[in-house]
Amino acid sequence: MLMHLQIKSEVNKLYKLLEIDIDGVFKSLLLLKKKKYAALTVEPTGDGKYITKQELKGLDIVRRDWCDLAKETGKWVSLWHCRLCSVLNSTCFVNV
Repeated sequence: MLMHLQIKSEVNKLYKLLEIDIDGVFKSLLLLKKKKYAALTVEPTGDGKYITKQELKGLDIVRRDWCDLAKETGKWVSLWHCRLCSVLNSTCFVNV
C-alpha cells in the first residue's frame, strides 16, 4: 500500500469522528502563513512515473485581485522564482 493511503487509513481508523482525505503530496513546502505557501507537488503521470509541479497559494505574485504591473514588479524586485526554486530544490531540509 502506498504510504499516503496507509496514513489516511490509520488516521481514519483512530479518529471515528474525523475523516481525512489527501489533497496533494508535497516534495518540498515553504509555509509562510496559513493559506500562504509555495510548494513542489508530486503527481502521477499514469505510466507509473511521477512529475513535480510548482504550486503557489496566497502569495502576492499569484493574487488575482492585483494588477499585472504589481505582480510583475513583485517578481522582478524579489527575483522570486530563482529564490523559490533554490529553496524548494535544496537538499537542506528541516524535518518536522
